[in-house]
Amino acid sequence: MSPSSPIPLICIEEGKLGEAGLSQRQQAWAEANGFSGQRGRLLPLPDGAGALAGHLFGMGPAAGRPAFVTGLAGAAIGPGEYRLDGAFGDPNLAALGFRLGAYRFDRYRDGKPAPVLAATAGADAAEVDRQVEAATLARDLINMPANDLGPDAFEAEIRRFAERHRMEVSVIAGDDLLTANFPMIHAVGRASPQAPRLVDLTWGNAGYPRVTLVGKGVTFDTGGLDIKSAAGMLLMKKDMGGAANVLGLAHAIVSARLPVRLRVLVPIVENAIAGASFRPSDVLRSRKGITVEIGNTDAEGRLILADALALADE
Repeated sequence: MSPSSPIPLICIEEGKLGEAGLSQRQQAWAEANGFSGQRGRLLPLPDGAGALAGHLFGMGPAAGRPAFVTGLAGAAIGPGEYRLDGAFGDPNLAALGFRLGAYRFDRYRDGKPAPVLAATAGADAAEVDRQVEAATLARDLINMPANDLGPDAFEAEIRRFAERHRMEVSVIAGDDLLTANFPMIHAVGRASPQAPRLVDLTWGNAGYPRVTLVGKGVTFDTGGLDIKSAAGMLLMKKDMGGAANVLGLAHAIVSARLPVRLRVLVPIVENAIAGASFRPSDVLRSRKGITVEIGNTDAEGRLILADALALADE
C-alpha cells in the first residue's frame, strides 16, 4: 500500500473470517486477537513488515444488522482516507453509514481531523453526498448553543440557506404575528428579548405537486413559568431540532431537483421567563380559531406548531 493510497477497511460478517480473502498470517493475527467479525469491532491489521496494512471491521451477523453499521467504524477510526472493502453490503448504506459516523462538530475546539471515505464501488456518490450534507446541516444547527443560535441568528442562518438554494423567503416577526393571525407563536415567544417569528420558504415550479415541511424552532426551552429542572434544561438547545431536520430534508430535495413545489415553515421562538410569559390556565386563541387552555407552559412546541400547521393546511 503506497502512502497516498486509501487505507482498506475490510468489512467481515461475523463467523466468516475465513471468507475474507486474508493471508494466512493476517487470519492468524485476527484469530489471536479474538476477532471474528463481531459487530463494531475494529482491529488494525499489520503487514509483513509491521506497518499498517488496513483495518478489519466487524459487521456482526446478517440478522438484525443496523443499516448504518459502518458508522461505528467512522466514529471510532483515526484520521486518514479509507476505502470500504469486503462484505460491506449495500454500497450506498455502507458509504453513508461510515460518513455519518465520521461526523465531528469542531466549531468551538480543535480536534482530530475526521476520517475521509474514498469513493465506494457501486455507490451513487451524488446521492450519498446529498444525504451527508443534509444530515451535517441538521446536526451542526442542533449542536449550536443557544447563545449563538437564538431566534435572530437562526433566522439569519435560514436566510443564508435560502440564498444558497435560491429559495424565496418571507418572515413575520414580533407583533406582526398578531396582525397576521399567528397568536400562539406570538404568545410562546413574546417573553424573550428576541422576537418570535415565522419563517416561510418556497421553492420549485408552482405547477408541481405541493409538499410542505413544518419544523419546530424553539431555540431554547426553559419550560416557561412551569420551569424545567436543571437536568431537564441541560439539552434544550436541541429543541429546534425539528426545524433543523426539515432544513436538512429541504437541502436533499432541492439538491436532487425533485419535481415538487416545496414549502418550509419554521416557527421560531425562545420559551423564556419574563413578565410577558404566558401562564398556566391562560386561554389562547389559535390561528384556526380553536381556543387552547394552557395546562403547562412546557408544552410550547405543540402551540407554535399548531399555528404553523394551520397555515400549511390553508
